[in-house]
This record gives sequence, structure tokens and C-alpha cells, in this order.
Amino acid sequence: LVVVTVPEAAFMGQIYANTRLTILLCLAALGIAIAIGILTSRWITRPILRISEASDRLAQGDLDQHVLPSALIEVDTLANSFNRMSGQLKDSFTNLEKKNEALRIAEENFRSIFENALEGIFQSSPQGRFLSVNPALAQIYGYDSPQEMIEQIIDISNQLYVDPERRAEFRGLLEQQGFAKDFEYRCYRKDSSIIWTQIDARSVKDNNGNVLYYEGIVQDITERKRREYELKRQLEELQIEIDHKKREEEVKSLTSSTYFQEVQEEISDVNLDEFW
Repeated sequence: LVVVTVPEAAFMGQIYANTRLTILLCLAALGIAIAIGILTSRWITRPILRISEASDRLAQGDLDQHVLPSALIEVDTLANSFNRMSGQLKDSFTNLEKKNEALRIAEENFRSIFENALEGIFQSSPQGRFLSVNPALAQIYGYDSPQEMIEQIIDISNQLYVDPERRAEFRGLLEQQGFAKDFEYRCYRKDSSIIWTQIDARSVKDNNGNVLYYEGIVQDITERKRREYELKRQLEELQIEIDHKKREEEVKSLTSSTYFQEVQEEISDVNLDEFW
């Protein structure tokens, strides 16, 4: 029986050394893995962050955004999609700005025509209220301003039309054929005087065919109606005068005939007392 005694330090020294080496190697491997992970994540996330930053600037209104290509296929595909989207948005906003500018110019032109037109222009609801009127229309009806007319006229049928049934005829035309042309009617001015007006109007509908409002042009034809009445009266008087002259000529022609002369001579020879 042989017993060998070895000190613990000598026996465990190599094991402890291997353990320490293993721990150091594990820590080193962990550090290297973390470093590689950080570098890899930055390599992957950097182009994504660039896309994200470009998206934020794009959302703030800066449309001149372009993302550089990436070595990662997926990120490069995303970058290309973003660049196409950015280009399309820029083109769309450019076209939209051009259309808005054209619309603004058209609106200014329409506003100028609306405000300075000699004819009255209006928009009214089917229920009988004015939605908008131009200064010329307010002047035709004797109001100081379009706003005053809009506020005071709350029932077109009863407040403007001398013959309310004409309003019903007007609405009937708009409902049946969508427009009314050369429609004449008598209407009240603000001072209760009566004038003649002529209206050309159409109904504006939505996509479902529901009437939104009426719009049209109104002209004051009172003077024309007065001239027409005067001309008609003169024609009637002329016709009466012509008929009178015609009768005179017929009488003259009759009295100048030989037959009438003979009858007149025979009558002059007759003693009326003896005749009766």
C-alpha cells in the first residue's frame, strides 16, 4: 500500500489556471461578439435610420429627399422604393401647386366678373333663400349691398315675386329640364315698386342627382317692357287709324260711284211727305 501526498495547491493549480483561462476566453469571446453585434447592428440600422430621417424631413414638407443605395438587398430595395415615392410625391405636389395657382387665378377672374358684371348674378337654395348675390343684382332690386339683400330676403317667392305662381313655374322648369331661359316675371324692389326682370338659370346637382342650389343671371327689362307696351299701343292706335281711313275711303268710293249718284238724284226728286 503506497500513499502519495500531494499539496492541494499543486494539484489544483493547473485546474484553476485552466478555469481562469476559460473564463478569460469566454469574456473575450463575449466582448468580441458584442462588438461584432454592435458593428453589425450599426451597419444594418444606419441605412434604415437614414431612410427614417428622410421620411421625417419628407413629412415636414422637404420633398428633396434621396436615400443612398445600401449593400443590404432588402434595405436597398426599401431605399429605392422610398426614392420613387419621394419623386412621385414631389411631382404630385408640383402639379398640385400649378393647379392651385391656376385655380386661384380662375377664382380671381370669376370673382372679378362676379363683382363687376352689369347683369345680376345669384345663387339661391331651392327653399327660397339667396346664398350669394353680386352688387349688380342688389342694385337691380334696390338694396344697398349684397349682404343686405341676402339677410332681408328670406322667402323669394313671396318677397320678390308679384305673382308667386310664376316662382312655381320657374322651379318646375328647373326640375323638368334643369334650366330656365328667358323667363320673365314681375318682382318687387326694396321700396315696393314693381319692375320686370328676365332670368336665365340652371340647377346645380350633386353626384346623386340631388339639387344643391340654383344659379343664374338676372336682367332688368322694365324699360324694354315699357317700350314694348308703348309700341303695342301705337300699333293699336295706328290700326284704328288705318281702319278709320279705310272706312273713309270706302265711303268716298261708294259716294263717288255712278249708282250712288243716280240713287241720290232719284231721292232728291221724291217728295217725302207724299212718299210716306
